[in-house]
Amino acid sequence: MRRTFEYAATTKDAAQRSIRTFYEAVNIDRLIDGAAGAAETCYRDMGCISPDLAILISCVARKLVLRQRVEEEVEGVRNVLGKDIVTAGFYSYGEISPITSGGKCEIHNQTMTITTFSEI
Repeated sequence: MRRTFEYAATTKDAAQRSIRTFYEAVNIDRLIDGAAGAAETCYRDMGCISPDLAILISCVARKLVLRQRVEEEVEGVRNVLGKDIVTAGFYSYGEISPITSGGKCEIHNQTMTITTFSEI
């Protein structure tokens, strides 16, 4: 990506310009692949066992860019974690999570954060 999207617009026109600028700077396929990559990290960290539940928190900026392709993001996660996994999720204006297992929590933007649960 060439540019960071910051949603601080005060008017509808300014917001549309910001979204258009972000949209032009982003490779949509990379956004979708990034969600699958996050799922692969979760899967490896769980010892390659499919979880029972995944909560997907995606940045609203991703939704604005992906538009009709938002389902592909979820499909990518399900392809990695398992077709039978129960998923739930929502959009946010910033995500807080560690980048690696056991790492320090940090705020992120334009990301998909995945939290998985499994009975042991």
